[in-house]
Amino acid sequence: MALEYSAVGFAERAMIRAEGVVRAELSQGLTSIATIAATAGWVGVFGALLGIVNSFIGTAGERTALMAAVALRLSHGIAPAASGLLVAILAWWFHSLLRAEVAALGAEMASARVGLMNELGRWGASR
Repeated sequence: MALEYSAVGFAERAMIRAEGVVRAELSQGLTSIATIAATAGWVGVFGALLGIVNSFIGTAGERTALMAAVALRLSHGIAPAASGLLVAILAWWFHSLLRAEVAALGAEMASARVGLMNELGRWGASR
């Protein structure tokens, strides 16, 4: 695409620059959401491991009472893993949705730019 030093060329360069600015602004938070999606599951698993390890601390006494106490602590220790996975799945889903929306808007902006250039060409503006 050869851009010339005419009014239409200047308009086209301005639209290309505006497209880049809008894409950069819209994509700005996507990296943060991707980071959350990538790390939330691991944070949940780490919390679950700590909960499992802590469920066996201070266990002494009758066997049935011990098993009931350990089972309760283990069930509470698994909650961080479930929470982390839920956050990771939701963040991944929102990241995919927003990335698709940014791509669709980018395609729409490019289409509008081409349409405007075609209209300017039809009106007889020199390229």
